[in-house]
Amino acid sequence: MLRSSEIVAYAQLYNNSKFVHLKPTVCIYLMYHCVPYGDDSLVINAIDGPRPSEKDIVSLRAYMLLFLKQLIMIGNGVKEDELQAILNFLSTMHEDENLHDVLQMLMSLMSEHPSSMVPAFDAKHGVRTVFKLLASESQLIRLQALKLLGYFLSRSTHKRKYDVMNPHNLYTLLAERLLVHEETLTLPTYNCLYEILTEHISQQVMYCKHPEPESHYRLENP
Repeated sequence: MLRSSEIVAYAQLYNNSKFVHLKPTVCIYLMYHCVPYGDDSLVINAIDGPRPSEKDIVSLRAYMLLFLKQLIMIGNGVKEDELQAILNFLSTMHEDENLHDVLQMLMSLMSEHPSSMVPAFDAKHGVRTVFKLLASESQLIRLQALKLLGYFLSRSTHKRKYDVMNPHNLYTLLAERLLVHEETLTLPTYNCLYEILTEHISQQVMYCKHPEPESHYRLENP
């Protein structure tokens, strides 16, 4: 049986239509392997036996996301339909436990492959998903969403940033959305906004005071 890395290594498989359709299929399996949450969570009855334990589900999701990321980066970078499948998952799944890892993968893709991710994220209106995630009750989800937005803005042209953010006053909406769950800005939220302001984004969420800005930092998104 081939491992995920070995499957990805077979470049000729990429031209096989069944292999191409494997990417959205992995997203569907992610929805099946979701962490149960309360009475309102997505419940899927397995026909071939009991579902895995929560610990096993988390482990399975980690491997599936690693596999999915490797699949996505075959060829010339992320495709719009592949990004759409990920955005659909983030927009329709409401349990925070099932969002952290997928959102982290999307942040990683945006950070590591901006040349293909930024245009696709813009074309598929990914900012809408960001604002949906900013309504989450989970602070970590909100912080990850801010960082995703920060990566997008920091790697966009001035025109792209203006066209996305200014016509609908999204900077103002951003502040309003954050204050829904926080009467005052917490330090981690402030750190994320600072990173967006200076366009120096880190994947790690900082819960302590941010280091002093370096002399070459500029205010990019006031």
